[in-house]
Amino acid sequence: MVLCRSPELSWDDPVLLTAASKIAWGFRTLYNHHGTVALLRRESRDRYWHAAIAHAARENLQAVLDEYVHCLVEAEGLIGSSPHDRVTGLAGKIHTVLTLRPSQIEVDDPQIRDGQLHVGEFTLRGRFAMRLADYRDEEGAVSRLGGVREAFNSPFRPFVLASTSIGQEGLDFHPYCHRHYHWNLPHNPVDLEQREGRIHRYKGHAIRLNIAVDHACAIRGRGEPPPDPWVPY
Repeated sequence: MVLCRSPELSWDDPVLLTAASKIAWGFRTLYNHHGTVALLRRESRDRYWHAAIAHAARENLQAVLDEYVHCLVEAEGLIGSSPHDRVTGLAGKIHTVLTLRPSQIEVDDPQIRDGQLHVGEFTLRGRFAMRLADYRDEEGAVSRLGGVREAFNSPFRPFVLASTSIGQEGLDFHPYCHRHYHWNLPHNPVDLEQREGRIHRYKGHAIRLNIAVDHACAIRGRGEPPPDPWVPY
């Protein structure tokens, strides 16, 4: 539905259908993950595909994608591109985000045996919280920092991002982040403003939350839904 916001494309356009199917396969990966299955099983005892559809309708996945696509068109520089290039680029980016693999986090396990310290290791999965860095996924493949950043700048997981000063400058996290915690404070106010500036930006998540709360009734009360609910009028 969100890909059909462009009036230049018909519903049966092959490029549009291909892009929609690619996004659908991304959601298939997301909904088949064991963590997602466990969450939906707690909500319903129906057949799993029934539970997945009911969850998407109840939590208004349509509105989530409307907002995400609106932000993504600008973030990916697709405003001036052709309709075919636009839907293809959107589908590729959304598919990449939905299919992000959990990271493997190695944790030290110190133990005292026979009066001596032994440091072993065990691994944890990082899916809903990740660090801003290259990482190895569950199959040992290296996933790049860019993939983690793009996934964090989406309505999907990871929902918590941990970063050193590498994320302090030049990276934007405002599309879907409105809360920033400092582990320690920098030595000068310029660096502090650089950190805060990662989320205090135009069309930031905090701004959109306030707009949705204060003006949702006005948007719903216009009768015919607008082509893009997030375009200012």
